[in-house]
Amino acid sequence: MSQWSAFRSAIVALPVAALMGCGGGGDGPTGVANQLSPALAADAFDALSDISGFTSLPTLPGPAMRAEGDVGFPMSSFTLDINESEPCPVSGTVRLTGSLTINEETGAITFDIREDYQNCVSTSSSGRQWTFNGNPNVRTVFDFSGETEETFSGSGAITGGFRYSTPGHTGSCTVAVTMTFTALTGSVSGAVCGQAISEQFDLEP
Repeated sequence: MSQWSAFRSAIVALPVAALMGCGGGGDGPTGVANQLSPALAADAFDALSDISGFTSLPTLPGPAMRAEGDVGFPMSSFTLDINESEPCPVSGTVRLTGSLTINEETGAITFDIREDYQNCVSTSSSGRQWTFNGNPNVRTVFDFSGETEETFSGSGAITGGFRYSTPGHTGSCTVAVTMTFTALTGSVSGAVCGQAISEQFDLEP
C-alpha cells in the first residue's frame, strides 16, 4: 500500500531531518543523560529507525483479505493486537506491544505501539553502532487517513525513553515529539535526546 510506505518513511524522516537542521558542535559528554549533540541525536534516531515497531507491523490487508463477521459480511473496521519480539539488526531484541486498527471503508488507520529494547544493537546509516535498552520504552501513537496518495494525511506523537551506548558515549534519552503531515508537507516539534526541534518540511510526492 503506497500511502502506508510513505507514512512510515515520513515518521522516520521528520525527526532525523529536524535534528540535523539544528546544527550544533561537538559530541555531548559521556554518560550524561540527554546531552547528545544534534548530529549524534539524529544518528541515534537513525539507528532506531531500523528497529522501529512500525516497520515491523503486519502488511495492511487488501479487500480480498478483509475480516469476516459471524454472518459472513466484511467488517469495515477491525483491530489487530501486537505482542511479539523481533530480532534487532545486529543482535538483541525489541519487544513490541500495542494495537493497530484499520477502517477499510474510510482508509483510516490508528496504531499505538510500544517498543521495549533489550540489548538491541543497530547501525546507523553513518556506520556508527548503537546499543539500546528500554527506559522504559518508546511509544508511537498515530492516526492516518486518506484512501489515495492525494488525500493522505497523518498526525501523532512519539514519546518515552531509552538508554544507549555507542563508542565514547553512554547515557539515556527522552523522546517527546508530535508530528503532522500530508502527502506533500510535514511538521515536527518537541525534543529528542535533549535537543529541541520545531520544523516544517516539504515532502517528495
